[in-house]
Amino acid sequence: MYRSIGLMHRVVPKSDAEQDIGGVQSMDPFVPLVVRKLLTHMDVLSQRCGCVAAAIFISIWSEDNADHLRAVELLELSLQCTERRALVAAQLYAELGVAMTTDELAGADDTERHIARSMPARWLLSHALQRLTAQFICMFVGETESQERASSNKPHYAVRSEGAPNIMIPLASIVQSGGEDAQSLASLVPLFHLVWTLGLAQHGYESEWFRNELWPLLGAAVELPRALCSKTAGSWGNDRFRDQRLCLAAALNWLRAQVHCLAVLVQQGSELARTYLKQRLEHLTELDAGVASETFAVPQRQALSPTAAIRFRIVFQPRSPHGCSLRRSQVPVQMPSCGRCANSAATTPL
Repeated sequence: MYRSIGLMHRVVPKSDAEQDIGGVQSMDPFVPLVVRKLLTHMDVLSQRCGCVAAAIFISIWSEDNADHLRAVELLELSLQCTERRALVAAQLYAELGVAMTTDELAGADDTERHIARSMPARWLLSHALQRLTAQFICMFVGETESQERASSNKPHYAVRSEGAPNIMIPLASIVQSGGEDAQSLASLVPLFHLVWTLGLAQHGYESEWFRNELWPLLGAAVELPRALCSKTAGSWGNDRFRDQRLCLAAALNWLRAQVHCLAVLVQQGSELARTYLKQRLEHLTELDAGVASETFAVPQRQALSPTAAIRFRIVFQPRSPHGCSLRRSQVPVQMPSCGRCANSAATTPL
């Protein structure tokens, strides 16, 4: 329904709309109210409709400079409504990533370029980068602190390169904290996708912004649980087992997203991206094979209940040889009781 409303708003001439249906623009004052009602609704389908409606109207209002303020206000409202709903926020970021971004190399038209570089899009890029850095990035200052943090939290899969940044995605710490922090992992890949596509549309591959903001993310280490290879894993409870699997699934999806982005840079002739990509493929293969072959300790017990095993999956999927898109779904995933089938059930292949 909301896609139909958005299409009507975009393609129906204003004069015809005003004469025939009283003007689709007459709905504009009620859009924030409807979006707020849907995003805060308890029904999952209503929440998804709210995300779609918000993304569509933000994209439409970003086309006209006169409507930029309304677009930013709707962005702020949508983000405020989803601030304490991690799964809904992840869905909203995913929809915004589709509606607000475009692939310059795939031949975007003038309207799409204008949306990706508009004032609301610049505001959204700043917000997404700030949120990604605040929630999912740990930066080390000094070698001593880095070594101390590494010994306690076990970061893995850092890109070995001269001048590579010493930062980490603290997946294990986020999962162990539980509650809303653990659920926020659903936003990791959508936020990265939003920063990636908006950043490229606004700054380009060779800009100083890209070197300072995106390259460090592409070389970041991934923190995994210390007890993954512990011999006492057989005594774990279901909650701890679930947390370990959630951490592994998040690490796999994060590495897959990075592999896709690095492949895009390799197509542009970047030798540094080629170095990063080779190591990232090794990291992904090692982690994927470790889960599938039970290298990581897994307790032999019954599978989790379907209620506890519901996972919100957002993974990268190529849209074109030069761009990226997202496949979004909220589906029940029965977490397996053995590591051999964990990879196919807990994650979705690229």
